[in-house]
Amino acid sequence: MTTARIAVLPEIRAPRERPFQIQTREIPPLVEGAVLVKNLMAGVCGTDVHILHGKVPVRLPAVLGHENAGRVEAIGGDAPIKDITGKTLQIGDTVTWLPKSCMRCYNCTILNDQSKCTNRVGYGGWVVPADQHPYFVGGFAEVSWVLLRQRLRGYPAGGFARRRGAGRRARHHGACAGLSGRAGVW
Repeated sequence: MTTARIAVLPEIRAPRERPFQIQTREIPPLVEGAVLVKNLMAGVCGTDVHILHGKVPVRLPAVLGHENAGRVEAIGGDAPIKDITGKTLQIGDTVTWLPKSCMRCYNCTILNDQSKCTNRVGYGGWVVPADQHPYFVGGFAEVSWVLLRQRLRGYPAGGFARRRGAGRRARHHGACAGLSGRAGVW
């Protein structure tokens, strides 16, 4: 795969105005430590809706989608990549990735609210705009270029749906839809 599609949000517009543009982009080569993930599902979170209504700022143009699950397609470099449990990731593993908070700022330490971290690195419009390298930084795309030092959680090839508690996670994360047009629940 040398190209993939992304749903770009070029400007803030209400959902009824169909604000997304489907674009095809070349997938940049992976750097050491980056992971290319084929997105299987992307959650449509309340935050995404707030973004579309201009209540949460993002860097435009944006690729939204920060609750994602996918399959590892490629790993940049030769060094092994470990997930947050210490497991070495392999091609074919199913992964999800989490925002990374600094655990040093006021919001992280005093308020104990990592979601409001002033140094947070996350996906779905907060990392880099969709017109800058690596482009594929949200779940509303066929692939995600998972950046260095991102907190990945791996599951054996075949996915995590069979794992105990998957139903609770599905209800927590809500309905998901991919560019393929198939809907699912994670």
